[in-house]
Amino acid sequence: VTVFVMWLAATAGAIAAPTVDVFGYMWLLNSFAYTVTWGAAVQVVGAVYGEKERPAQLSKVASASRFGATLGNLFFGQLLSAGFAWRRVMMPMVPLQAALLLLCTYKYFTDSGLRASAAAAADAPSLRLARPDCSHSSGAELAHRTSFRTRRR
Repeated sequence: VTVFVMWLAATAGAIAAPTVDVFGYMWLLNSFAYTVTWGAAVQVVGAVYGEKERPAQLSKVASASRFGATLGNLFFGQLLSAGFAWRRVMMPMVPLQAALLLLCTYKYFTDSGLRASAAAAADAPSLRLARPDCSHSSGAELAHRTSFRTRRR
């Protein structure tokens, strides 16, 4: 729900931006919201899929994310090239994002199964970085040995 609030604020703020600086800040907020959703997607994949399936599922999520972002940028660029004003091109996103925000808020507060799933996911084991043994290694060796090593809690 928070992500949709951020996207809605970023889009509305970008449309109403009086200067390029304000537009840049709204773009930054939009990028931050995307970063939050990427972290959530990785957590969901980590909680739902086993160790053997996880790499393929993460690759699918990453590919779909980049593919969608690329298509969106191409579409937005084509509209701008066709002569549409950038504010006018962005305006349809505000009601769409508002509708998605209302839908997610409604589902969150009315779907007990969703809350139970979220609680179960919060209690599920998560991946954490293993603690490095610093007693006898150089920093470079230590970084190499521990950079991808994980353990279940």
